[in-house]
Amino acid sequence: MHSIVIVGSGNLATQLAIQLKKNKFLIKQVYSRNLNNAKALASLLNTQFTDNLSKLFDADLIIIATKDSAIEEVLTKINSTSIVHTSGTTSLDIFKNRFKNYGVIYPVQTFKKNIEIDFSKIPICVEASNKSFLSDLISLSKKLSEKVIEIDSHQRKKIHLAAVFSCNFTNYLFTIAYEILENENIDFSILHPLIQKSINNLKTNQPNRIQTGPAQRKDLNIINEHINLMKSKEYLEIYKLITNYIIKRNE
Repeated sequence: MHSIVIVGSGNLATQLAIQLKKNKFLIKQVYSRNLNNAKALASLLNTQFTDNLSKLFDADLIIIATKDSAIEEVLTKINSTSIVHTSGTTSLDIFKNRFKNYGVIYPVQTFKKNIEIDFSKIPICVEASNKSFLSDLISLSKKLSEKVIEIDSHQRKKIHLAAVFSCNFTNYLFTIAYEILENENIDFSILHPLIQKSINNLKTNQPNRIQTGPAQRKDLNIINEHINLMKSKEYLEIYKLITNYIIKRNE
């Protein structure tokens, strides 16, 4: 499994394609609905590009790294013997009765095109239609990452759900924290050591065992002070909701 066609040009497609090239895989072509995006990624990979699915090159493997809602449409226009998608939530069954070898390569990470990332530390979940193809996908994934795990579609969806809570939702909370400090001309970096300490604690402890703060202590005086400080109804609603659930969990 040496030659690969990448379908997609977004954050994951970009980082995955770059990593594959670094590991000596031949990226024969990049597809994107937006020709400029396809060209931009192809230029990084020194390869060909297209915005026409009917003009995809033959390759050992096609990797669909588009948004989930585009996968079905893409599949109706592709002919291949070996194909995977990279979605956290789309079932393996989307390929059924269409292809001989099909599977999933799902890196459990958030990606941005312009932010370098150490792929070797990213867990990669794999799933496949048969044992032989599964072995191929595991072999490919192990060239990219130190941690490759066989996971079925149901488990993968639960991992993605957990990832939304632990990454996307927490990042939104970081955004709120950033804006609270920005309004007072305080640099957000003052929280970096605190955030890093919280992450480090998770490496050796279950999250429920390291919960701290006024809600954990049921310190109503501080909670009420915080409530009085907030001018944003949105922030206040989120603060009260999370605070109440932490208090209930410890009753």
